[in-house]
Amino acid sequence: MTGFRYLSRIDNFYNNMDCIKYLNSYDEIAELVSQVQMRRIANPFIMEHYRGQGRPEYQLVPTISRGISDPAIVAKKEDMIFRALEGELQAAGLHDVLRMDPNLSNDQNKWNILIQSQHLGAPTRLLDWTLKWEMAVWFAVENPKNDDVDGQFWVYSVPNDKFLNDAQGSRYYEKDLVNLDNPYFLNAPIYWSDEIFNQNGEIKRFRQHGKFSISPYEKAIIPLEEQQELIPHLEKYGIPAAIKGQLRLELAAKGIHDQFVYYKENNNHPTIESLIQNVRTI
Repeated sequence: MTGFRYLSRIDNFYNNMDCIKYLNSYDEIAELVSQVQMRRIANPFIMEHYRGQGRPEYQLVPTISRGISDPAIVAKKEDMIFRALEGELQAAGLHDVLRMDPNLSNDQNKWNILIQSQHLGAPTRLLDWTLKWEMAVWFAVENPKNDDVDGQFWVYSVPNDKFLNDAQGSRYYEKDLVNLDNPYFLNAPIYWSDEIFNQNGEIKRFRQHGKFSISPYEKAIIPLEEQQELIPHLEKYGIPAAIKGQLRLELAAKGIHDQFVYYKENNNHPTIESLIQNVRTI
């Protein structure tokens, strides 16, 4: 990466992008993030986002595409999931769980469905990123079942031309979701209203500082770290298995834990989880 010097050893993490170095403590991760953020002085036209993954073999592939090699199957599956999720929520009397904008067309509102479905746990073309680096670390260490393997901490320095947002609003509404032309990044706003506490997906996104990358169908089956135009903007770091438990404790002390991240205090959570399980079987 331009303007950033790495002095640590390089290790391979099973896929096509090398691990730049291992981050061996909470303070070391915080120091890295501080250096990453300092890059804005030299290049204000980028914004860094973060992602954590619990196992070294995981790639940057959206849930809906995993195990699929045909883009047409991804497109068909996405349409079926949209229809099924709306139908399941309507049948359960939970239609207000999804925030829809009456001023938008049905095609434009598909973006709203997509974004909220992702944080309800439905498989989508979106890949989660976060503005809050501590949240990314939590996702890298959250599951004790993965404490025997190293985790991943990703930095995505997103250039302005990849953002579908500007000072005037959300430009992704101008894009055809079905015929998307390029990989993009969504910094979707949170719309606060009296209904938001029924909208589990929006609350989770708010708490997780959630942002998203998205690719056209033909690229949605290709890991981001293998897409040539994105490789210069991605960095992968390792989190040693040996420190995962300690990181969980440090994050919990800062209020980042399972109940907060997944909004488990909401009484509708079990019902919605059951509906999402039905959608996941598609």
